[in-house]
Amino acid sequence: DMFPHWEYVLHELFGRVKSVQALTATHIPERWDEKGKPYDATADDAAYGVFELDGGTIAQINSSWAVRVNRDELVE
Repeated sequence: DMFPHWEYVLHELFGRVKSVQALTATHIPERWDEKGKPYDATADDAAYGVFELDGGTIAQINSSWAVRVNRDELVE
């Protein structure tokens, strides 16, 4: 659900987004809760996007929720 927000960030910094290609995946189908109990994943844990911007610039954003991370590291 983060990719719509990246559209306006890219637009404001680099130019209008002309096209998008995206892929989602579930890399870890079994997960563990805070008590160590396993459960089956019910949602994708990663999203990959390639954005074509005005002027030919290509931007790529990968987001992953496969592990619990520091909130500052959600997008690389």
